[in-house]
Amino acid sequence: MNYTGTCHSQCDTRNKVIEGSCTGSGCCSTPIPKGVYGTYGNVTSNLNEVWPFNPCSYTFTAETESFKFSALDLVDMHRKGKEVLSVVMAIGTETCIEAQKNSSTYQCHVNTSCVDPIKNPGYRCVCHEGYEGNPYLKPGCKDINECEDGKSNLCTNTIGSYSCSCPDGISGYGRKDGSGCVKHEFPILGVTLGVGLGLLAFLLIGSCCLYLIIHKRNLMEHRKIYFEQNGGLLLKQKLSANEVGVDFNGNIFSIRPKTCWKSTNKK
Repeated sequence: MNYTGTCHSQCDTRNKVIEGSCTGSGCCSTPIPKGVYGTYGNVTSNLNEVWPFNPCSYTFTAETESFKFSALDLVDMHRKGKEVLSVVMAIGTETCIEAQKNSSTYQCHVNTSCVDPIKNPGYRCVCHEGYEGNPYLKPGCKDINECEDGKSNLCTNTIGSYSCSCPDGISGYGRKDGSGCVKHEFPILGVTLGVGLGLLAFLLIGSCCLYLIIHKRNLMEHRKIYFEQNGGLLLKQKLSANEVGVDFNGNIFSIRPKTCWKSTNKK
């Protein structure tokens, strides 16, 4: 694809330069369409008229959003350093699905993935995560040994990844993207609180049980005293000696605060 683009800028005086704008006053730009495989730039300028404030002219290729024009660029363009330019390389004009149908011309080798560029035709080859190398050359991408620096003896290389173990007494997953290593300490505070609360509950329950036992004993003692005070023993003796009559049939009930008896006379 052959493409020619031109732009024209005017700058009679420095006062006419518009800061931050590259639309024709001291600076102009032209877009590069898709599918261009190479660029060549040429610039012409009438330096005799603008020499005092613009001794040089420049042409370069860069990302649209990476360059911001300034009037100081007319004096020294090198002050900005290197401009940003990203080149998206792609093979042919086929998509990944189309290219993979022909194994003899497909350029992605082992441990690689095929990617369709978003804004350009063709396809690209990239290494799988955990692999490195040139995906376009045989044998393809190779596994990265993340543990070869020898800085940690707790690192274990795996195919396409690695693992990090934790030292003795520490559990967890050692990698930064994992849970990390955690040291399990004896929970002194938790154990102390648990024992204290358990002891308090034991004392409360024991106190309640002891109170009920004492209360029951006192009740029985009071019943016995009331029974004796109200002639219960004398009545028992008379009933045993059958002194209340042969026709008497009764039961003695012991209740607080007094003792009563119930009789039934048979006719």
